[in-house]
Amino acid sequence: FGVDKDLFLAKICKLYLEILSEGKSYVFCENSLDPDSYRNPANSIIKDGSFDFVLTNPPFGAKIPITDERILKNYHLAHIWKNNRGDWELQDDIMSKQPPQILFIERCVQLLRDKGKMGIILPEGIFGNPSDRYIWKYLTSNGKILGVISLDQNCFQPYTCNKTSILFFEKLNAIPKEYFIDFAIVGNVGH
Repeated sequence: FGVDKDLFLAKICKLYLEILSEGKSYVFCENSLDPDSYRNPANSIIKDGSFDFVLTNPPFGAKIPITDERILKNYHLAHIWKNNRGDWELQDDIMSKQPPQILFIERCVQLLRDKGKMGIILPEGIFGNPSDRYIWKYLTSNGKILGVISLDQNCFQPYTCNKTSILFFEKLNAIPKEYFIDFAIVGNVGH
């Protein structure tokens, strides 16, 4: 199963998966962040709470923000969060814009069923910026962090030199109070 808003990439992915899955793949050209606009058959196949695994490398960057209020209103992570002495609280007001990678975190969580797992590549700033702590509040309110792998800065060269990490997450209805989180650093990019 896959969704991408670039028609060429969706076609290439579908073709590749058709070969690997013996004709049992479902790849759609849609705006992943706007499930309300999915056409048939995507809207009947790509359903919230129905996936065991979600793996993604979403587009990211402050230069390509999501500004459509119709889309933003559907995401907790597009709302303003208030820091009340270290405890982040969701507010009713919606931000005027949000980088796509933050919304993709929530979109992936929406797609997962209970005990479903996510692997998502994110810019490293999300993991350390104090202003992004509300993202961790959202995640830990919906499951547990399984691990974080820090990737080398050259991992996506020659396309970008952004420092990234892979976040592994498990959506849980019953969230444990204490658990271990694995951390790793990639020592060799391989290209």
